[in-house]
Amino acid sequence: HDFADISGEQMQEMTDCTSPQSITSSQTLVGLKDIYQTMLKALTRSIETPGRVLLALTPHEQPLLLTRSWCLYEIYIAWKVGAEVSCGFVPEAEQSVKNSLVEGDTLIKTMLKAVDAENSRATM
Repeated sequence: HDFADISGEQMQEMTDCTSPQSITSSQTLVGLKDIYQTMLKALTRSIETPGRVLLALTPHEQPLLLTRSWCLYEIYIAWKVGAEVSCGFVPEAEQSVKNSLVEGDTLIKTMLKAVDAENSRATM
């Protein structure tokens, strides 16, 4: 599924409504779709232009950004545009992460298993 077109058929069905009661709703939905497209273009440019993204993985055992909807979406956009993705850790965790990676891929597997986009948090 391409998340860059979240609106899909449902949005089209709603905007095709012609009854008087639905005109205001349809206009609102069209406006929201325009705002969404503008925001998506801005986000994509902000990742595509520098060509790289830094993931601040704290705490390193269970990074909070992997539980947040917006962060997961930014990672998806980075993948989609082919941006370089780097991981950053606080200095206190850096040696622990290096040691874990030397021992194997358990830390990475644990992080990836914890990713659950459907249950991720969206906060303001």
